[in-house]
Amino acid sequence: MPKNKKRRPKFKKVRNVRDVQLKLGDQEYAKIISPLGNCRFELLCEDNKNRIGVLKGSMRNRVYVRAGDYVLVSLRNGYNRLSLIQKDKKEECDIILKYFREEINLLIENNHIQNLEFTAVEGEDEFDLLSSDENNDENNEENDEKDSMDINIDDIDI
Repeated sequence: MPKNKKRRPKFKKVRNVRDVQLKLGDQEYAKIISPLGNCRFELLCEDNKNRIGVLKGSMRNRVYVRAGDYVLVSLRNGYNRLSLIQKDKKEECDIILKYFREEINLLIENNHIQNLEFTAVEGEDEFDLLSSDENNDENNEENDEKDSMDINIDDIDI
């Protein structure tokens, strides 16, 4: 077959506009702290509890979730027998929705997300932050040495 030589216009990808889903009775807003593997994540929920979030099955391999993203989680009602025996085990919940940047800004403006810190830093690498912290520590040590060398002669009794 001959190759189609007609030029067709390229269409821009348009993100589907969806309504912002607010939390219901047994749901919470959470921020992802770190991935744990096997579609599990360590979360900081709005009620200041650390939980382990399990990604919903329909979201696996379709929605990419990273550290620092805001999600909506569904809390689990019952406790199993093992969680009653192991007191140090964290409570589990299910991740049911990932919020986009525009939705997060809308939730913060309307005071739906209050206890979670909005710490989106763009344009700074982790390496830059570490190197600047090391420089600040060295400057603070030099200032401490200078302060410790100040001796007032009037305070010395001979």
